[in-house]
Amino acid sequence: MMRQGDSQFLLCHHHPHMHLNLNKNNFMSIRLGFDTLIPFSKPDSETLKPLWNINNKIQFPYLSFSSQSGLGRIIANTASINRITHNINVAFVADLAATLLAMVRSGDGVAWIPQSLARQDIEAKTIVTAAEKESNLWVPIEIRLYRPAKRMPPDAEELWEIFVEEQI
Repeated sequence: MMRQGDSQFLLCHHHPHMHLNLNKNNFMSIRLGFDTLIPFSKPDSETLKPLWNINNKIQFPYLSFSSQSGLGRIIANTASINRITHNINVAFVADLAATLLAMVRSGDGVAWIPQSLARQDIEAKTIVTAAEKESNLWVPIEIRLYRPAKRMPPDAEELWEIFVEEQI
């Protein structure tokens, strides 16, 4: 939509492994925040340990993002995750992180979910990490706002300037 001029802004996750097909001469972006993609599992009801600890190199039901999803492209192009998931049968595919989070919560498998989305479930202990903290299976990502490089209507330019002043 942005390339066709149908929208003024695109808010999305960003990682160096993801290619957006937005020419840097025609578009610019600013970083608005950070997040982390973390593999989550439902906890065992007695031990509160993950039903599937992927550091143990055991097979697990993999809940995957679709290849069209931005988060799916990030995960698909992260070598440390590919080493674990390339020989695993995908149990379910979704476009939305919220869908995969609901399936993790139900005990249907392991999915990489943005930590910001999973925060309430982490605090409630309805999900737990399926890999050791800060392992190479935790993927840091940015939240970026993109816009066309050409001049936009005054209201859009004013909004952009507010974001530029507040960026991290």
